[in-house]
Amino acid sequence: MFRSGPPGRARRDARATDATGSVRGPRAITSGGGGHASRPDATTGLARRPRLDATQRLFLVALLGSLAFLTWGIIDRSSGQVAILVAGLLVMSLTLASLAVAGAITAYRAAREGNGARAFWAALGGGLVALAAWGCLAAAAVLALLYA
Repeated sequence: MFRSGPPGRARRDARATDATGSVRGPRAITSGGGGHASRPDATTGLARRPRLDATQRLFLVALLGSLAFLTWGIIDRSSGQVAILVAGLLVMSLTLASLAVAGAITAYRAAREGNGARAFWAALGGGLVALAAWGCLAAAAVLALLYA
């Protein structure tokens, strides 16, 4: 029930050792799975911008695509405007729901690693995105009922 040893950060620091067995400092600990720290460049000494991995690029493209489709549905003034808006809201809802699932997975992994702050913010962001997904789905349902 009770853990022995130093609390919190000191316990994480004690577990983080390099190949020689010496303990690394708290700055040397990096989170696995998508956490990109801004490391200084060897030639200039300036911090590099973090790169987006494949999943983040996929979510970015899906979000921008659904926003463009929704914007087109708002701007288009034809007889099929409501149908385009419903489709755009459904695509936006699916995109936001997948982002919410990714936030839940990130929160779970961060909690298992002992990173409480990252788990909290991932859960909060995922929850807010899930609310937005349900809002888009509700708006699509209302517009679909009005269109029929």
